[in-house]
Amino acid sequence: SGLLKAGHYSSPYKRATEWMDPFRDTLADAQAVLGNVDGTVLFSEWYSNVLAWQSPEYRRWQIDADYVVNQGSDQLPQTTQTAKRSALSIDIHGHNDYMKGGIALERRNAVSNTGGAGTEDIQAIKLYVASWIPRDKRRTLVTGVFERADGVDVSGTGTAGRSALYFSATYHWRTLAFKAALGWLSSLNNVNQSGAVWYALGATHYISPRIEHYVVVPLMSNDANATYGLGQFQGTGLRGNGNVPGLPDKSVLAVSLGLRVMLGTAPP
Repeated sequence: SGLLKAGHYSSPYKRATEWMDPFRDTLADAQAVLGNVDGTVLFSEWYSNVLAWQSPEYRRWQIDADYVVNQGSDQLPQTTQTAKRSALSIDIHGHNDYMKGGIALERRNAVSNTGGAGTEDIQAIKLYVASWIPRDKRRTLVTGVFERADGVDVSGTGTAGRSALYFSATYHWRTLAFKAALGWLSSLNNVNQSGAVWYALGATHYISPRIEHYVVVPLMSNDANATYGLGQFQGTGLRGNGNVPGLPDKSVLAVSLGLRVMLGTAPP
């Protein structure tokens, strides 16, 4: 029993913690940390060719599972090589009246490596929890995530793993929300001094249920060999220069102002 779908969807691994991010879709997006391995977001995907299953809720626990037939194309596998490009993403979560938590994992097969000489199988797992404080007034939401991810090795062969911690807090007062987040990324298991620390502060003013404006200030502080960037701008100029010798400043700082207008159904 449950719900079975087929089509184009974001992965359960991505959705598991996306709702917890107080800076989602801004320069301070949690993708700077979660699902990110040395500046490349590997585990925050929208997939085609998905068979998606959602279990019935049992005692406030539920399972979301996606099987991706072919990651790289809208076509079904036609060769031995494309048949290997499958993926599996699972999220198991539970909740009560003021807290939600769970475990999510994802495996991507035959991902092209940096050197272009072949492919690697990569995987990630994370534990997450979010809670309202105080539970009866729902004024402050605090979250925490531990993630272990193995990405494609920066040397071009094999895989490189790292651990990460992510914490956030959002305090609501009338039509304002004050936000803070902290992230830590360990060094890759085969590259010394390739970790980073990430900070974000911000505030949002809700003009109406569908209109808000905000300010965010993210900072990514890279170690000597790291190239992590900001939010959804991985791989652009808004990232560190760890691969360029002789540049002493590996940090990336930004101040961003924005206006968001949401169409469709108003948020609860």
